[in-house]
Amino acid sequence: MTTEITTYAPQYVPRPAEFALAPADRDLPPGHRPHQLRAQNDREAVAAWLNRYRNHAKTTQDNYRREAERLILWMEQEGLTLNTLMIEDLDDFLVWLADPQPRAIWCVVQDPQLTDPRSIKLPARFLDKAKTQLNPEWRPFLSGLSASSIAMTRRCLNCLFEYLAGANYVRANLMRLAMRGPGASQQVATVTRYLEPAIWDYLQGYVERLPRETDMAVAQYYRIRFLLAWYYLLGLRISEMADATTDNIIYKHGILCLHVVGKRNKSADLVLIDDALAALREYRISLGKREMPTPGITEEPIVFDVHGKRPVTVKSLHAVIKGLFRGAAAEAAPHVRRVLEQASTHWLRHTAASAMCEEGVPLEVVRDQMRHSDLKTTSLYVHNHEAKMSEALKAHKLRR
Repeated sequence: MTTEITTYAPQYVPRPAEFALAPADRDLPPGHRPHQLRAQNDREAVAAWLNRYRNHAKTTQDNYRREAERLILWMEQEGLTLNTLMIEDLDDFLVWLADPQPRAIWCVVQDPQLTDPRSIKLPARFLDKAKTQLNPEWRPFLSGLSASSIAMTRRCLNCLFEYLAGANYVRANLMRLAMRGPGASQQVATVTRYLEPAIWDYLQGYVERLPRETDMAVAQYYRIRFLLAWYYLLGLRISEMADATTDNIIYKHGILCLHVVGKRNKSADLVLIDDALAALREYRISLGKREMPTPGITEEPIVFDVHGKRPVTVKSLHAVIKGLFRGAAAEAAPHVRRVLEQASTHWLRHTAASAMCEEGVPLEVVRDQMRHSDLKTTSLYVHNHEAKMSEALKAHKLRR
């Protein structure tokens, strides 16, 4: 796997460089080798770690690569390497992420008080497809990171250090200690990036007000209705939605399920409840297709492009959902607008899990439907814990 990375010259001018694995037949230096990687430097060591995710979803690869790149660039600015890092250095790095300095070098948004970073996109890294002309406007950050984004950085880098420590490239996973140290915010008790029931209801109402005067508008309306329904009912990831085909609809013990392959190539069969099947029938009828596909006979995309001809892509799905959020935000009250302007496709997955917990679906079932590794992750979606405790404790009275 070959990935480009950008570094800084002493005068802080971004320069492109390769972030690549060492060739398999590379001659190793003589003498004892203390680690089990062919890597000759930090970039090659990180590349070996990134290579483990080459078959994962592109968003996962991009996230891990971005966080590793930021750490590498920061270390180069500070004159550090992975083997010279100390716990205090990582603590400093985590604090620095909230306000990267100097901002002129690191951030696109120079004054976050005057510019809303959410209204700006990160400039392209290169000006040409051959990746030979670096874009002088590119920066590693739009602006400083929020607490939740820094928490994600810690999780990604914890995976990196765990791998490097296991290969004896670094002495230990210092990120474990840095995550608990001063300046590192504690993990939140619940997931916050989801649409609360009132906002979800508003979004549904907005969809029903979408124009339907033309054939194109009608097609867009039925597709967005279907997308919201399946995101909400099944908790799919965006890549799973884009990759789903009618051949993935299978019978299992007499029950219709959708076979998906998610993160870490983990497969699962998600139960297609009645509302999910009804949404699929409505969408297919709008496309002029049979109400239900015949499993194993005709393989078609579950979601088509707006013309009903080709499979939808992850990029177009992202654009459709973000466009929906922007349109709904424009007509919403200020507090709802702020949420929808920040929302992304993955918020719909969080919304699905939160809704299941809110409706009393057993946590074990939510865990299996969402494909969480354990109940600790699933429990993060329980948002009304105090209200349930209050109701349950009414029977607990003082005895005199």
